[in-house]
Amino acid sequence: MAFGNWAQGETFMKNLAALALAVLVLTGCNTRKDAMVALHTDAHGKLSRVVMVRSTGDKTADEVVKRAAIKRFRQQAPEPKKNATYRVPAKVQMPPEPYWQ
Repeated sequence: MAFGNWAQGETFMKNLAALALAVLVLTGCNTRKDAMVALHTDAHGKLSRVVMVRSTGDKTADEVVKRAAIKRFRQQAPEPKKNATYRVPAKVQMPPEPYWQ
């Protein structure tokens, strides 16, 4: 890329860097989301219902969180209580959204 004047090219690059920083700040760097799943057991102590209490806002991520909670539940509670509710918190690292959306 040729610039008519080196100082103009330097100004352009500074403006471009400032724009990139502004886009990064405006789109948000925080891509970590908190989620909560409630696992309910029936009268026999078997897992009967899985409810997303706090969503990440993304259906696919929520499904992954639910499956992970079910898998961990079977490992962490080999003998679950009857008619009980277990709450499982989760932190999900989401990919950053493109700034053009």
